[in-house]
Amino acid sequence: MGFPASSLEYEVSPGVRISASYEFPYSVDAEISANVLDHWTLFAAFSDAERAFAAAGLRGSDRLFSSRRGLRGTPTQARASAEVLAAAGWGFDRSLKTGFDDRALTNISVLQSGFYLRVQLSFAF
Repeated sequence: MGFPASSLEYEVSPGVRISASYEFPYSVDAEISANVLDHWTLFAAFSDAERAFAAAGLRGSDRLFSSRRGLRGTPTQARASAEVLAAAGWGFDRSLKTGFDDRALTNISVLQSGFYLRVQLSFAF
């Protein structure tokens, strides 16, 4: 049993892929990627997400909500057992709110739009 989710993946041409996903009701992701050399992929992506978390110190059944939108893209290098991801992006419409659900949230912080860098190492055993 799960929640409604939809995804689409389409190979435009050999090595060029478009993917998109939607998780009801608050998450949309889209990406286009192209294999440019052996083990090197370039990608550009858009994400729009809202997530809820339990947090100590909130009253009753309130939760902490994180809302964000962003654009990112850069090269990725992958091998069978390891991947190095280096990404640069622009985050916008980011905020932190509290409440039980989306109907009555209290804004606690609005984060400025801005540039960010991301480096990620993944290993498989």
